[in-house]
Amino acid sequence: MPRSTTSRWRGGASLFGERGLGSMESWPMAIDGIAPAGLGGYKRILAQPPGGALRSEPSTMPIHPLGFDFEKASAKAFHGKSAGFRAIETALQHYLGQPAAWVNLKALQRAIAEWRATKAGASIRDPALARLDVWLQQEVAALAPWPAPEPGWDARHNCYAYAMHCKVGVDGNNARPGRLAGRPRATKESDFAQGVIDDARHQGRGAWILRQAAPPAPVPQPLHGGYLVAMTSMPHGYHFLRRDEATGLWTHKNGSIRPVETSWRDPDDHLLEDAIDDAALLRLVTDSRLMDSLWHFDAYIEVQNGGLTVSGAPLPKKPAIPE
Repeated sequence: MPRSTTSRWRGGASLFGERGLGSMESWPMAIDGIAPAGLGGYKRILAQPPGGALRSEPSTMPIHPLGFDFEKASAKAFHGKSAGFRAIETALQHYLGQPAAWVNLKALQRAIAEWRATKAGASIRDPALARLDVWLQQEVAALAPWPAPEPGWDARHNCYAYAMHCKVGVDGNNARPGRLAGRPRATKESDFAQGVIDDARHQGRGAWILRQAAPPAPVPQPLHGGYLVAMTSMPHGYHFLRRDEATGLWTHKNGSIRPVETSWRDPDDHLLEDAIDDAALLRLVTDSRLMDSLWHFDAYIEVQNGGLTVSGAPLPKKPAIPE
């Protein structure tokens, strides 16, 4: 596989930079955060340009019409509803019966998450919930306060360091899951998420895989009081995004060479999303026009508030320039 230092889609880790567990330890000529163009090229997610105005919280808080009777759509003959499902209906009615409020919308999302956590598999209520999920995504986009990029993140941090809230700068610019715990480089994609869990256990912190190797929709809610991280991957790499649980919006950092990103742009620098809500995240991980077919959704991971310490390989020293 040829080495390359250019790409259309930046960020994450690879044998060629941040997007893979080989990273700079194996490929010292790579540039951190640049994925290989030789694999077909990747769409890139670019930071909002300097001076660009972030979208502010809407001055009005519209409620999109629900469009269907949720209680009737979820009713099934001879199948009574559990207390947990009734809690969803109660939270929905409370939200619809009050002036649109973010706290009430989050309460509805939590009720859905708690009910889903009790289900080992598919449920006869899933079709109705799928319709409710579509409406919820619209409400989140309408009501959520839009974020400003967090300060303090720089060339010491890559996507994994940022997703884990690790600012300590201990080679975080080339951090990979599992390295702090002493794990060898993963040899298959299914091991990437486990590296996060191992790093957490190594330092006595909490991290939980909420879903892996399954369709990305619907986006889950944290079940342990932490925050949500999404990971995409390919055979030799990964990329992390993290969600702000107060706003429900996603941000990420495309390698050490990029700032924190709150919006999404195409390779021609056209703005595609001015903020990354759950619906935008799902478009990214399911639309081949936004992400090369080699990349796909891997896992949702909940991380304990405060994050984790991460570790990466030291950057190769530049050779001295002879005088």
